Amino acid sequence: MSGGTPGVGRARAAAVVAALIAAPLSLAGCVPAIPKTEMVAAVSAGVLAASPEVRDVLVTANDQVAGYSVWVQAYVDPGTTPDAIVEMLDAVIPATIASAPVRPASLRFTVDAAPKNEGDRIGSGRLIDLEIAKALGLGGLYRNSLIGGTGSEFEAIYGTWDELHG
Repeated sequence: MSGGTPGVGRARAAAVVAALIAAPLSLAGCVPAIPKTEMVAAVSAGVLAASPEVRDVLVTANDQVAGYSVWVQAYVDPGTTPDAIVEMLDAVIPATIASAPVRPASLRFTVDAAPKNEGDRIGSGRLIDLEIAKALGLGGLYRNSLIGGTGSEFEAIYGTWDELHG
């Protein structure tokens, strides 16, 4: 026997076990509450409806601790002008936020020439350049033909998920 107060060791052990059980459950509130397929379907529909310039879309959603990371690759007609891409993205970005069933933690946007091919991979779009990003006020979120950042960074420009979704 250790000579300590009787039952204290068991109480500590019970507290440790309770904490180990509670920790993952407390993180469960951070995990997205909807299936990934629902997020992808809702955002895809929202993007397609947002602009007549969008001919097709490829959307992925990856669940992270903070919520979904959503990547939208919009397809436009070959030869679409940079001004038309700016206008399209200016409609697609808030539509992405608004159509998401839960607030996206982060967003990425790329644009490629239609048609979408069976083997296309997200991120292969190369039609966004720095000038397009700057025209949207998103120059600081541009890198390597994509515009990407946290949900909060996009919400600061386009409005919050609550405002756009509701």
